[in-house]
Amino acid sequence: MTDSIFPIVTLLFGGGITYYFSQLQTRKEAQRKYKEEKYALLLKLLQGFCGNMSSDTTKRAFFDEYYQAWVYASDDVIIAIKQLIDSVKIGSDEQDRKNGKAIIGNVVTAIRRDMGVKTNIPPEIFEYIEVVSGYSKSEKKH
Repeated sequence: MTDSIFPIVTLLFGGGITYYFSQLQTRKEAQRKYKEEKYALLLKLLQGFCGNMSSDTTKRAFFDEYYQAWVYASDDVIIAIKQLIDSVKIGSDEQDRKNGKAIIGNVVTAIRRDMGVKTNIPPEIFEYIEVVSGYSKSEKKH
């Protein structure tokens, strides 16, 4: 009798372990997808702090998303966003405003790292381009 119970117990135990790890993987993937969607929205709203694209409505939406990010974002992302906020506060020094491109890049880099992207790209690489009348603002007029 014990010879016939052992394979059944082994099968149930193996099935239970497989189910557990399958559910764990599914949950991790759902969390990753959620973070990816939320980070994509944060990055889109981040342009509310950039040049002519700056708007109070976009900034308010960004802050709403930032407050939600306290729940899911890594410490590095929260710190990078806080540095951005500190740099744009009224009364922040001129040097912080001049380093805006690098500060925004730090947010992007922190998000990329939190999503598992190994990156060596300097933060200054990331910039929002404004397209105006068929050419981008970074292009020269002839």
